[in-house]
Amino acid sequence: MNLPRSLLAVTNESRRRELGAALVLLIAGGCFAGASEPMAITEQEITNAPGMDVSQFQGSINWSQVKAGGKQFSFIRASYTDTFGVSHADPSFAANWQGARAAGVIRGAYHYFQGLYDGVTQANFLINQINAAGGMQTGDLPPAIDVEHNGANNVWDPVTANNVTRMQQWLITAQNAFGVKPYIYTNQSTWAFLGNPQQFSSYPLWVANFDQPSPAMPAGGWATWTFWQYHVQSAPITGMPGANGLDLDFYTGSCDNGIPVGGTACATQGGAAQYRCLFGSTPGASLWAAESCNGGTCSGSSCTTGGGGSCSCSGGGTFWHTSVPASDTSCGFRVCGGDNQLYACQADGWHGAGGSPCNCRCTNGADSQGRAINPDYTYCGYSVCGSDHQHYSCTATGWSPQHDTCS
Repeated sequence: MNLPRSLLAVTNESRRRELGAALVLLIAGGCFAGASEPMAITEQEITNAPGMDVSQFQGSINWSQVKAGGKQFSFIRASYTDTFGVSHADPSFAANWQGARAAGVIRGAYHYFQGLYDGVTQANFLINQINAAGGMQTGDLPPAIDVEHNGANNVWDPVTANNVTRMQQWLITAQNAFGVKPYIYTNQSTWAFLGNPQQFSSYPLWVANFDQPSPAMPAGGWATWTFWQYHVQSAPITGMPGANGLDLDFYTGSCDNGIPVGGTACATQGGAAQYRCLFGSTPGASLWAAESCNGGTCSGSSCTTGGGGSCSCSGGGTFWHTSVPASDTSCGFRVCGGDNQLYACQADGWHGAGGSPCNCRCTNGADSQGRAINPDYTYCGYSVCGSDHQHYSCTATGWSPQHDTCS
């Protein structure tokens, strides 16, 4: 099959500019970043994009380290309303809001909602906090309303319809202020407590349900979720020494033809080129990246092995703290491991590929049709073909021209 034309274009003009000089991605030996040492992390078992949500309780955050550790987005508490109806700014919001943006972590703001009090007032308080911290910019996530039935931390109107009306007030006020539909953060039991209202299904859902294979959906008419709060982290993570109690989240999005983040498609039936759907700069703005079939063919939607047998290399994290599920590997796939050495996937697992350290990471790359080169998939010696039909090699200082022609 041929990929649709829209699949071959960057979905976001600002992303196109960010990726800079167009480079056509040719595969030299194997391209998908993987790992050399076993890991047992819940989020690596799910192929969607990882993120988190934070507040003052996570303490000081080094957002550059958070980004390097693999987190791609974060919801940040901007404000909350207490049980007496008084709204407060999260004291860490401005620092987190600005720090996430500077580090390239996609950001969104949320407000902790109380059903007993006026929705317009609560929404306006959130709006003021965002604007005071620099406002929303292109690529930011829409704001979210945190709706949860959480014992003594919540107060609700005994008339259910009044709670629903105030939620509606909040959503309309925030949407009018920012021009985008806010997210609704909730869970199945809270929505049942509110009488399972059906009029909110056009708002994207951020669902909470911990440590399950898939989230239990609120009975509110939603066909699917956009974000899933799936786990509470019990130990610090990179860049967040105070991360105990950190909520972890996943984003689900899709490229053309409904291919989800992490999913693949083939460029031509029986050809050698495979494309993987990657998390883009905004929900729904996912990107495609070319991968190698390493001597095999691309049939249907994914690579099949060549004459070298079946290979499936599991476990580990890359030098850049990302990982590859076993389903993403095939015979010959090369990865830059956590020990800064190059490894190749063989039938019995990862094997050292020798050579010099592989901690090269080349950014600002995209092919002439707009397909992004993910820097986590590059390593020393990784080869690409530029739009000027010249080869480039990834080195410790970035892309280096090889002065030979390619197509």
